[in-house]
Amino acid sequence: MNIFRHTSLQRKLTWVILLTAVTTLLLAVMALLVLEISEFKDSLSREIRSVAGVIGANSKAALEFDDGKAGTQTLSVLHDDPRIISAALYTADGRVFATYESEGSQGTVPMRYQLGASRDGNSGILIREPIYHDGRTVGAIMIRAADRQVYERLERQLLIVLVVLVISGAAAYFIAAFLGNVISRPILSLASTAEHISLHNDYSVRAIKESDDETGMLVDSFNQMVTEIGQKTAALRDSEHQLRLITDSLPVLISYVDAEGRYQFNNAAYESWFNKLPADLKGRSIRDALGPEIYDSFEAHVRTALSGELVRFEGRLTHARHGPRYIAGLLVPDFDYRQQVRGYFSLITDISDRKQAEDDLKLLNEQLEARVVERTRQLKDSQERLRNSERLASIGTLAAGIAHEIRNPLNSILLITQVAGRYRGEVPKPIRDMFESVTTEAKRCAAIIKNVLLFAKAERTERTLQDVNEVIKHAVDLAKSYLGPGKTEVFLHLQDDPLPAELNSTEFEQVLINLINNASESSPGQVRIDISTVEIDQKVRITVSDNGPGIPEDILKHIFDPFFSTKRQKGNTGLGLSLSHGIIADHGGIMNVESTVGQGTTFTIELGANAA
Repeated sequence: MNIFRHTSLQRKLTWVILLTAVTTLLLAVMALLVLEISEFKDSLSREIRSVAGVIGANSKAALEFDDGKAGTQTLSVLHDDPRIISAALYTADGRVFATYESEGSQGTVPMRYQLGASRDGNSGILIREPIYHDGRTVGAIMIRAADRQVYERLERQLLIVLVVLVISGAAAYFIAAFLGNVISRPILSLASTAEHISLHNDYSVRAIKESDDETGMLVDSFNQMVTEIGQKTAALRDSEHQLRLITDSLPVLISYVDAEGRYQFNNAAYESWFNKLPADLKGRSIRDALGPEIYDSFEAHVRTALSGELVRFEGRLTHARHGPRYIAGLLVPDFDYRQQVRGYFSLITDISDRKQAEDDLKLLNEQLEARVVERTRQLKDSQERLRNSERLASIGTLAAGIAHEIRNPLNSILLITQVAGRYRGEVPKPIRDMFESVTTEAKRCAAIIKNVLLFAKAERTERTLQDVNEVIKHAVDLAKSYLGPGKTEVFLHLQDDPLPAELNSTEFEQVLINLINNASESSPGQVRIDISTVEIDQKVRITVSDNGPGIPEDILKHIFDPFFSTKRQKGNTGLGLSLSHGIIADHGGIMNVESTVGQGTTFTIELGANAA
């Protein structure tokens, strides 16, 4: 009950004993009082009934002889009894025969007799009795008596009960106070000891045992519990001290946050990171302690941890002295015995050095991979050039021998056709046409032999220091004269500064003219060719790009092979690009090709600046 919430134990015991005693006494007295009143009322009823019997017996003659005056006189004797309010005699048929009414009670006599009725709506004791004579009912009598005596007796009894209750209550109070003090003193002493231990954390204090009853057993158990708690508290303090030493020595932000988002533990690293002592952070929310900007950056992770999930994350956090740092965070939920989240542990590690090392390692790996790729490409190119050189040397030697063997008979054929041409007018036209075809094909064979001999030539040609841009301009002018106007447009994007390099201008012009011719012949429609130059890393780079149909991959890998051609029907020997590739290689350069079907082809030539 709330009324006893702040009441001392001694007062509670006093009230319990007092209320118990008073309640028991009151119930006993009330029972006796009810019994007394009931018996008194029954006794009064019996007395009035006796009076009714006497009056009825004395009224038999009056009723027999219908002498109302005698009946009234008989009833008048009731005047001496103050308890009688009214009385009446009734005939056998229920009519009023004679009446008596005390002062102030007029109108209380029923005019007719009601058999079996015990109450008629008026107060008091009502007696109705029939009057018999010789076995016959000659009439009836009714007497109404006042019950004032009952209430007067009740008032006297209540007064006596009240006096008894007051005296008994006072005695019970003093007895209860004495007994309550005897019972509560050891318990209050125990409570005082517990309060002292709680306030001062002094586990050396013990409660005093005053008896060997249950209270004494309680004191013994309490003292034993205090001893165990003291030992465990000391061990816990040692553990906390060791934990504090360990956590403070770690270069990691360690904290515990409760379910309301308030710090309950922080290690010393928080002071170096945020210039805030751990004691100043305890009990404060993260937003209040570290600021809304920091809290907002981690709010989603905090909510996830408080929902019961383990959280790992990386991000950035500003150090008070070192500025923005990369961090790795771990939030571990803490559950109570009901598996409800009551907080979480937070561990935040500075991974800036590791991150920088990872970035450096990644960069080194990328650089190493790029170098490996480049060296692999160079090795493949070198191997390819070596294979091509060996193959070209073999083919060149073979081709040179064949060309020399064929050139002499071919010269004889040309000489014969020239001599026969003097007689063109003397021979029929069909024979003349055949001689012209022979002459044409012989000249074509002579051109093929010339290219073969040039391809097979192994000696170094004469080279001089020249401006690559000027050589390109002269080659374009020569190519335009071969191409004719309209079909092909050549656009130059040359570096403004001169690009000096040692080269044979005739051979280099031959390479460029060959590339321009191939680009022009790649498409039957309009062709655009762009030629650009630039110096990169002390190398001259020349690119020749066209917007033709491009070269399929299966053809592109054989583009520099000798005698490989897709234009045999046009009389192409398949030596043009092989010869160009060989010329660039002889100049110490590199020639590559890239092509996308439907978009065009780009040839790239790299020469060493001032290369010998």
